[in-house]
Amino acid sequence: MEESLTLNKEIERVGFGKRLGSSLLDFTISLLPGIVLGIYAGAAMAAFLLEFFYDEAQLETIQAGFSGEIAASIIGLVASLAGIAFTSIFFYVLEGFTGQTPGKMILGITVANMNGEKASIDKLLLRAFIKITGSFVGIIGFIIFIGCFFVLGEKNKLYTTLFVKLLSTTNLIFFSLRFFYKLIQKLKMLKNSFILLLFLLVSFSLVSQTLYTPNIPTTGVSYNVSVKSDTTMFSQQGPWDFSSTTTTSNENIQILPISSSTIGSNYPNASHVKYEGGEQFFIGFDSNSYTFHGEVSVLTSSYSSPLIIHPYPFSNGDIHTDYEVNIPFTIPGGPPFLERNDQVISRALETGEITMPDGTVHINALLVRTTRTFTDGQIGSAPCITTLDQYHWWIMGYAIPVVQISTMTQTGACPPSSPVRKSKFLIGNPFANIKNSNDTKINVFPNPSNDVIYLNSSVDLSENTFNIYDNLGRKVSNGSIKIKDNLIDVSSLNKGIYILNISGEINKSLRFLKN
Repeated sequence: MEESLTLNKEIERVGFGKRLGSSLLDFTISLLPGIVLGIYAGAAMAAFLLEFFYDEAQLETIQAGFSGEIAASIIGLVASLAGIAFTSIFFYVLEGFTGQTPGKMILGITVANMNGEKASIDKLLLRAFIKITGSFVGIIGFIIFIGCFFVLGEKNKLYTTLFVKLLSTTNLIFFSLRFFYKLIQKLKMLKNSFILLLFLLVSFSLVSQTLYTPNIPTTGVSYNVSVKSDTTMFSQQGPWDFSSTTTTSNENIQILPISSSTIGSNYPNASHVKYEGGEQFFIGFDSNSYTFHGEVSVLTSSYSSPLIIHPYPFSNGDIHTDYEVNIPFTIPGGPPFLERNDQVISRALETGEITMPDGTVHINALLVRTTRTFTDGQIGSAPCITTLDQYHWWIMGYAIPVVQISTMTQTGACPPSSPVRKSKFLIGNPFANIKNSNDTKINVFPNPSNDVIYLNSSVDLSENTFNIYDNLGRKVSNGSIKIKDNLIDVSSLNKGIYILNISGEINKSLRFLKN
């Protein structure tokens, strides 16, 4: 008790500079013993491993210098691990049991609770464990990143991204736990605050928009879009309001099965063809990714391996990159032996509500920046480099972005040209087809509902079918409307906003809320 009171009386908060100084002292003090111990341990373990894994003939070859790099690699690896292990144990024991490391001792720093009392051993051990484990995970992440970059190569940067993201997330969790632990101590609400913070973090992850494979009817889908022959100003932070944007023309974009194209057999791995502006773009939608397979536009190309535009699922904060090289293509009246390198980088930047020029409002839009770089030219000649920088606002369920703002520029051995800028906006809400006008002939009640919903209709709905989609566009229920009173059981649905899509003799979509 006397020790706690004394510590409380003399307590002084330490600034960043002093804490940084103690960390530098700790690094300097532990560096030399770590190196010495690492060298000895590395040499000893290398000798043991070499004798264990290689026979005498192989060892003679290694000693002769034919494979001397093997021994050097083992020594370096074990030395590094031994140095890290020594430093970790050194700090864990000292700071965990005393609240001080050599650097803190020199500068007179002691770890204490927020009320000034000496921290208990269990809290000190937990603090030291989180610090060391978090740092260790960060080191592993860096090593794997470097290894993946050089060993897997440029083509497999996707795997590098996944490794680093996983390890960075783990590292972030450790440091976040440490931060929240200190915050909760200060507020003196350890139990309730931790539960609340955990709930908020989980809730945030649940409401963040995630893209999955879109819902495309077997016969395809058609979208009407309004077009502005220029880019449109916007912020990368949502929500977004384009209601004041003036468009100058309309276009129709169709996403149809690959069988609809007379040349679809040239693209056996594509699932759909996109007809846009009189051109054909061959694309693929499956449970894992959205892919590009080639085009018939100002040029004709067919990719032997598809370019992955972005994977599914694809969430806010995700980054994806892919590229294909040496893709043959032709241009009417152009020279022979043309090849293309096609690289894509997709970044999911932000989520939020978006208001369209026609007043339609979409919730949970995911803003994705997609940059395509085309390097085109004859084999052995200087290339023409085209950069297509696009901002896409995606809504679950749609096969095209509801907003697309793009800029195309060219450099290198290209004909003289100016940047091409364009903005496209989806007209209406074709996926939901929701109408809120007073002449609606079908109503859902009760709305909000609990276990069942009834359809109040002026027309016969028997033999019609229905599909129910959640607010992310995922189908959660379906069936046939055959009951006289038009009852639909929704008891199995979670709380939230849903879209009821009626199809058959009557085609209608309605929104309802499940309590």
